[in-house]
Amino acid sequence: MSTKSTLKIHWDDLSHEGFHLYEECFDDGAGPVYLELNGCDFTATSKGECGLPNIEIAIPRNLATAMGLLPKPQGRSEDI
Repeated sequence: MSTKSTLKIHWDDLSHEGFHLYEECFDDGAGPVYLELNGCDFTATSKGECGLPNIEIAIPRNLATAMGLLPKPQGRSEDI
């Protein structure tokens, strides 16, 4: 049984790229949120610049737009 409570989700059947932003349903909004990315390349290091773990993710532009990280292209009013 899953305890994931979806906050935002997007999936593209053609590219198999997508994301799932969720929280654990029993955290009552006090815990962290989790982001699952599908179809993205990444680099992970155990010690970044500050000595803490670091993850760099190459997010395709269309997915970044669907996530709300980039503005929608001009002239498009429909959801991505």
